[in-house]
Amino acid sequence: MYTGLAMASPAAGAEQGAVAAASAGEVHITASVAPRAAVTATTDMTLRTVSGGGLAGVEALCLSSNTASGRLSLTATGSGPDGAFALAPQGGGGADLAYTAQWQGTALEPGVPVELAAGTCGAASVTAPAGGAGPDYAGRLDLLVAPI
Repeated sequence: MYTGLAMASPAAGAEQGAVAAASAGEVHITASVAPRAAVTATTDMTLRTVSGGGLAGVEALCLSSNTASGRLSLTATGSGPDGAFALAPQGGGGADLAYTAQWQGTALEPGVPVELAAGTCGAASVTAPAGGAGPDYAGRLDLLVAPI
């Protein structure tokens, strides 16, 4: 006999075994899996000069959810002031270079969620006007996905 050992009360639905040379009992298990989302297959993007003098870049990545519907909310923010889509001149000096962003052809606005019917692999694209001769520009496009 164990002294000082507290035993939990039996779980609902569990079956207790009888005291015998061999005994069997049954424990019912339940689990909850929280809704999750993921952004995968990301790579860094380099903007290239396109005809007409602007800059553009496209990178493939995947958005997914473990929910039955697979529906997602996608919110994009940039590294500019207040999450603006802007690239900063490297080495200081000069003005930021604003850009636009899209997911599968749907325009994204900084901080504004977009509902997606289901997770998918697709293309994130960025376009910007041609920068003047001078500094290189760098910045970030952050994509936040959440299951709906």
